[in-house]
Amino acid sequence: MNRRFFVTEKGYFGLGPPDIQEADSVCILLGGSTPYILRPRHAHSLGARSLGAGYDFVGDAYVHGIMQGEAVAEHIQSDGSIQTQFIRIW
Repeated sequence: MNRRFFVTEKGYFGLGPPDIQEADSVCILLGGSTPYILRPRHAHSLGARSLGAGYDFVGDAYVHGIMQGEAVAEHIQSDGSIQTQFIRIW
């Protein structure tokens, strides 16, 4: 209940927060296994302070095919580093 179906541009499908949007990204935070939905934030000014571009947390998600660490495993480089990649929702 209270979830929305989505498909990523790479063909993964899943369930996420009800307010998920087309430009949102699916990510797995380093050390974790749960996919999360992040929304790009545009740089803007709030009076005397300025907020830089970044991401807002939208919520957690179920994404079929990456729930057992498959997404992280396929991006581990031979030197042990992890290639960063976002999967866009469309």
